[in-house]
Amino acid sequence: MGSVESIANPISLTGSPQHLPLQRYSKEASPTSQRVLQAAKYTGAKNDLLLLSQSSQRRQKHANSTRCHSENRKIEQNLTESNFEELSSSCSNFRQALQPNIEILGDLTTSQSNAIRRVWKEEMKRCGNNELELASRLLLRIFAIDSRLRAFFHLSNVPYFKLRENQLFELHVKVTGSTLSFVMLHLHNPTAMSKSLQALGARHVIHTGVQYRSNYWKIVNQAFIEFVNADQTSIDVFDAWNVLGNFCVEQMRIGYKIEYKAQKVLEGLK
Repeated sequence: MGSVESIANPISLTGSPQHLPLQRYSKEASPTSQRVLQAAKYTGAKNDLLLLSQSSQRRQKHANSTRCHSENRKIEQNLTESNFEELSSSCSNFRQALQPNIEILGDLTTSQSNAIRRVWKEEMKRCGNNELELASRLLLRIFAIDSRLRAFFHLSNVPYFKLRENQLFELHVKVTGSTLSFVMLHLHNPTAMSKSLQALGARHVIHTGVQYRSNYWKIVNQAFIEFVNADQTSIDVFDAWNVLGNFCVEQMRIGYKIEYKAQKVLEGLK
């Protein structure tokens, strides 16, 4: 069975060829083993390159994602800043789409146009060629016919005899005066008149409380005849100013309706 001493003694592996260090053993290995080791090294290097490439791609994707997120934030910010402009632009395009793209012939004859010009010229002389005075007379006549209409223009708390001193009233006078002047200069061009009158009608939606079906429009037509005393002249002059008054009111109401619909679209886009 052998002695106990021989079993207890430690066995030295130093001299055993099967337990040489790896470097030495690899040198003595077979060509097949060397090829296996080289293939393993190549595979490991390839895997390292693949991992490095994947890591680089992940970093690139992260950078792209961060940059994309930053760009999206900038885009959203730009959209927010330009939101009102875009809505206003859309609303403006909608207004243009609603406007009738036709030539407006009008109902004035040549003799009626001449009669209107003659009366206007006489009234301008009496006012010292002050168009704003005539515009003021028109608005005052409207409020004289129905004092309740002042509330539509936010002037209900202003006494009638102090309206001329009110700044808000003066603003309405300036807008009305410029429209009146334009109409009188373009009696021969109903299409041009319609644009100016529709713009004035649109202002009623924005700056007044006038409703589309209000009796205000009938009173405007009546005042349009009376503020130049056309009702106190011949029937021909009366008819001429009545035709022009009807045309002005009709075009103003068209502009009112266009602006009203445009405002509804704008509210829906907000």
